[in-house]
This record gives sequence, structure tokens and C-alpha cells, in this order.
Amino acid sequence: MSIRPPDTTPALPPKRQRRIVLGLMMGVALSSLDSMVVATALPTIAGDLGGLSQIAWIVIAYAVATTAVIPLYGKLSDVFGRRPIFLLAIILFIVGSVWSGLAQNLPELIGARALQGLGGGGLIGLAQTVIGDVVPPRERGRYQGYIGVVVALMSIIGPSVGGIVTDAFSWRWIFLANLPLGLIAMISTSRVLRGAPQQRVRHSIDYLGSVLLLLFVVPLVLGLFRVPDAGLADPVTIALLGSGVLFLGAFLWRQLVAREPIMSLSLFRLPDFRRASLAGFCVGLATAGITLYFPLLLQTVKGLSAAESGLLFIPQSLSLMAMNLVCGRIISRTGRYKAVLVAGLFTLAASAALLALLPGDAPVWPYVIGIVLFGVGIGCSTPVLMLVVQNAVGPDQLGVATATLAFTRSMGTTLGTAVFGTITTAVLVSRLGSGTDYLSAAPSDVAALPPALRDAVLSGITDAVGAVFAVSIPIGIAAAVLALAIRETPLRARV
Repeated sequence: MSIRPPDTTPALPPKRQRRIVLGLMMGVALSSLDSMVVATALPTIAGDLGGLSQIAWIVIAYAVATTAVIPLYGKLSDVFGRRPIFLLAIILFIVGSVWSGLAQNLPELIGARALQGLGGGGLIGLAQTVIGDVVPPRERGRYQGYIGVVVALMSIIGPSVGGIVTDAFSWRWIFLANLPLGLIAMISTSRVLRGAPQQRVRHSIDYLGSVLLLLFVVPLVLGLFRVPDAGLADPVTIALLGSGVLFLGAFLWRQLVAREPIMSLSLFRLPDFRRASLAGFCVGLATAGITLYFPLLLQTVKGLSAAESGLLFIPQSLSLMAMNLVCGRIISRTGRYKAVLVAGLFTLAASAALLALLPGDAPVWPYVIGIVLFGVGIGCSTPVLMLVVQNAVGPDQLGVATATLAFTRSMGTTLGTAVFGTITTAVLVSRLGSGTDYLSAAPSDVAALPPALRDAVLSGITDAVGAVFAVSIPIGIAAAVLALAIRETPLRARV
């Protein structure tokens, strides 16, 4: 059964489309920049508030909250409209940011970051949903490419901005600065989204499903984050994962029987939606492995500083930006998208293969080629997967469908973090008898080890990271095979 709408609604004038997308880019930039500047300030925050062993929870709290609320935003925006829910996301993000900047201890900061994540979870996903509302499918690749450019640009300037603000003022200002920026984004999006078209259908909210979603996602994600350090035999990890799986079953049951489910499982009956969502999950898995462990390889094994390794990510971000723009224009002009998607996913697998096959004593430049290819693969595939999903459903389910793809990819990234962390720990334990001690050690500490032990640790880390890259190869190929099975349907010239 097809649920795509007839081709009857005229598109907005291009000028109005550009104004709306430009306003959305403000909110996307706000969320993307924050996630990058925080990473640079983490060591300083640890020194100021104490609790170095718990500092990772500043990142984890944001990730858990973001993942948990992604599907909720899609459903809420279908019920109450995109504009009020997008503005709610900005408000939550601003309040969480101010609270983070004023936090007096680490637990308070972690709670504030969770509130920030509740807002951040809606910004990028809802921006893509609004693009689906106002831009015809044939033009969506180009406009979603612009969103991708913003994300990539923030990844380039974010670490530098975070370092400069932290050194010149205080780490608190990386959060407090979101207040004026957020107000600007709120005013901008409020204006451009007023009167923006959206097919409104009477819906109800599945409150029980919402609660079960949170009860499933939060313990499952927390448990997955514990696996690399505590192991699967840890009682707390077992309890978290067990409760997550239990509530996952309850959530799936509720989605099957609810009249208006939060995440419509019936969408997975649509072959293209199902394949694109699974491919997005695979992309999330592969992305976690490459982005998490490439810096470790550069800094610990190759001896580069944090700043130098950060600079090597700039070519990757530039290639991602370029492919977002180029592929978007190709799709807009030709109306064809499958070849772009398949090529991008095979390129992603090829980048993992190159990184995995490089010998331990290889110079840095082949690694740069590998990470550039990774950027090409992500830049070609991510916006097209969103295009496939949005083209498969009707406008009344656009919010839920867009949020579901974002959720599956986020869960892929979260699962990948745990899986690859477990792989690297296992490889190091088999080589050295210890895993997390060396993975969490500062590069300077590894360099200060006795020569024989240092060489063994560097060899073990090289093998461990190589295993991560090797596992990413079949994951990328699986995504490409799924894309090959997608049926290329004509892209409508109307919304």
C-alpha cells in the first residue's frame, strides 16, 4: 500500500524556500557548534569542577537525552505543528545552556547537559522535516545539502572556538554564549516559519508509548556506554541492558496496539523506508568507529598533538561539505539519486578498507586520503537517505518518518560506540593483558613508558584501531547493498 500523496500541491516560491531554510540553518548551527566546542573544553571543566573520572558523562548525558527524544519531536510536530515545537526545542536548548554555564558542580552540569540534549534532539531533525514540508522532493537534496554544509562547517570551527573562548574567558562562556545566539535563532525561525505549509491531520499523543520509549532508550544507552569500561559481566551493566531490552519489548508491543503510535512500525512495511532506515543504522555504526578512533591513532601512535590531529579533520569536513553541495545539485538537475547513494556508501566502505590496510609505520598522508574518502561517502549518502525516507511517505507522516531515520542512525552511533569500544579493549587485553588503561591514557603518558612497553602498547593500539576499521568495511558494504535494493521512484516537482 502506497501512502505517498498525489502530486497536486504547488511548491512555495524559491525565494520563500530559501528564507525558510536559512532560518532553519540558524538552529542547526546552534546545536552543531555546541557539540564541537564542548569537547575542547572538557579537560578545563574537569580541572575546575573536579571528578575527572566522570567527565565523560558531560557528553553522555547530552547524547542519551538527544537520542531519547528524537522520535517524540517528530510526532509532536505532526500534532502541534513544526513552528511551535521547533521553538520549544530552541527554548529548552537555551535554558540548558544557561544552566550549564552557571553550574557549580559536575552533577549539576551533567543534569544541565541532559536538558540541553532535550532541546538539541529536535533542532536538526525538525529542520530536515520542515525542508520536507516546503521543498519539493526533486529540490530537497540541494537544500538538505546546505544543512549538511552547516554541520560540517561547525565541525571545522567548533574546536578552535571552544579553545579560544575557554583560554581567553572561561569554559562557562561556551555555554552562556548560546543565550544571545539562541535568541537570534529563535527570532529568525519564528519569523520564517510563520505560515509555512504543513499538512495538518488530527492526531493524538501516545503518552504511554512516550514513557516506554524513554524507559527503553535511557537504560539501554547508559548500559552500552558502560560496556567498554565495565564489561558485559558487570552487574550494573547487566541490569541496565536487561531493563532496556525489557522496555524495548514493551515499547514495540505498545507501538503495535496504539491507535496513534510514537514510532509507526507500519512504516517499516514500506520497502524503501525499511532499507533506508537500516542503511542509516549502518552508517551510524561505521561513523562511530572511524570518528572515535581515528584521532586516537593520530595522537597516540603517530605522535601528533590534539591541534594537529584536529587540523587533519578539516579536509574530511571540506570533502563532506563539497559532496553535500555537489550531490544535491546533481539530484535537483537529474531527478536521480540512487547512483549517488550507492556510490557514497561504497566509498564509505572503501575508506574503512584503506584505513584498515595501512601498515603501522605508514606516513600520515595516506590516512588523510582515507578520512577524505570517508567525508565523501558521508556527504553523498546522508542527505540522500533522508530524501528516500521522505519520498516514501505522505506529508501527514513526514515528521515521524524523518525522526525515525534520525533515531535509527543515532542508535547505530550509540551501539557502535559500545561495540567498537569492546573490540579495542579486547584486542589490547589479548596483546597486553590490559585494555582501558592504555586507551584512556594521555599520549604523553604512553610516550613516557619504557621503550619496550611503549612499543608493545603502540603496536597493540594500532592493531585495535585497525580492527575497528576492518569491522567498518562489511558494515559499509551492507549499507551499500541495502541501497542497491532501493527502488528509485520519480522525485515530485511539487511538495
